[in-house]
Amino acid sequence: MTVTGTNAGTPSLTITTPTANIIYQEGDIIAKINYEATVYPGTIQYAQSAAAVGTTCSGNCLTRVVNGTTNVVANNITDLQFGYILDNGTETGAPDLSQIRAVRVTITGETVATTALSGGQAKTRQIASILRIRNR
Repeated sequence: MTVTGTNAGTPSLTITTPTANIIYQEGDIIAKINYEATVYPGTIQYAQSAAAVGTTCSGNCLTRVVNGTTNVVANNITDLQFGYILDNGTETGAPDLSQIRAVRVTITGETVATTALSGGQAKTRQIASILRIRNR
């Protein structure tokens, strides 16, 4: 959908849609987004990275990317894993999206503040949780 014109007096928008089957009714919400061909609108991505470009990452970080904007969620995160639990109960790393029932998220982090007290070795901790998909 592309907005090709506006009229503040009416108020109204002129919209060009790629499909003639879309019908807009009074009260429908139309929201402007910064669309990239490779990112769906409203996409949120999480990643573990050694250096997050354009952020305050001080080491290994957990980052959150919303529609192309990267923010640091946590520092000293050494690993982030997603396991997808399917309708048949099996778990995989490369799912068929229509069969996902739940997601196992595993985050591994390390302490930096107490490294000197531990003989130079950072303490590693891991947490895992299963997140169920709503409306399934």
